[in-house]
Amino acid sequence: MRIGAFSPSDPMNDQRLEKLRHIEAMLAIHGATIKYAPHALDKTSALAVDAALRAQDFNTLANDDTVNVLLAITGGPACAAILPLIDYENIRRSPKAIFGFSDSCALLNAVTSQTGVITYYGPDTLTHISQSEKKLRCLLEFDPGSINTYKTDWIVGGDVCGTAIGGNLTTFAAIADTMYMPKNSEQILFWETSSNDLNRVNQLLISILLRKDRMNLKGMVIGNIGAKPAHEHIPNLRPTLESFEIPVVVAPIFGHFRENSVIIPIGKHVTLDADSKSIIF
Repeated sequence: MRIGAFSPSDPMNDQRLEKLRHIEAMLAIHGATIKYAPHALDKTSALAVDAALRAQDFNTLANDDTVNVLLAITGGPACAAILPLIDYENIRRSPKAIFGFSDSCALLNAVTSQTGVITYYGPDTLTHISQSEKKLRCLLEFDPGSINTYKTDWIVGGDVCGTAIGGNLTTFAAIADTMYMPKNSEQILFWETSSNDLNRVNQLLISILLRKDRMNLKGMVIGNIGAKPAHEHIPNLRPTLESFEIPVVVAPIFGHFRENSVIIPIGKHVTLDADSKSIIF
């Protein structure tokens, strides 16, 4: 495996560089290497580099036959700025496995919406994978053709099938109902957040609720909320969640602060099975 590493948002700094040197050594043990995009390691005072250069970096790696996996180095606040500048036609012609986490879910959903190529949310950004053998194994052993089943807790009942969309709630709410969100017959929203501010989380959910019908949203899967499993926050969010009038489940299998976060395939068919209380994709 040769990983093409790019910085879609946040800047590089000395601490992140140290983590990258560590992941390089970890990957070498498994026979894998990293190729960095031309500006991936640039340091600035704010964002990684301007949007045009960040997009150019991604497009360069997507067109590079020497890499077979693309992985975001960091998260941040500004990945959505590069979406209009991505060469989607090239990705459609020569698809690669694209992994991201947190803010880079904007890019993942955009690529899937514009190309039909399945992208992958998780297990984490490259700098954080460097701190976890479990996340590294999750990445290296990931089989996109496998069928996975995970047990869940139902908040609002019902069976439903659809296409997986989503990622980080803050970022996804900003692109929901735009041309960069996948458009399929039925959508299942997977979301998690690093925020412990339930007022803000509820506000974001309401913004999606107001667009639910245009998004054709048919189900919802909730991962971690802040540093705690979602179960602890559900009582405060239940009125808004019930207002969606769709099946809603809690699945503490993905999100920030999880040591063993699973990979969510954006664009893949998923089933929420109420009888077995399972997610199948």
